[in-house]
Amino acid sequence: MIPKRILGKTGEMLSIIGISGIVVMNLEQKEANSIVAEAIERGVNY
Repeated sequence: MIPKRILGKTGEMLSIIGISGIVVMNLEQKEANSIVAEAIERGVNY
């Protein structure tokens, strides 16, 4: 799993890396869904 850190005083735990929509914006929807799902499975939540 990807390490997480607390976001300021919110108490929200966010992964130390995130995924942006720009990463998948030029891909077919099916491929974009697959990449995002893989990131979530690996612990990305930001």
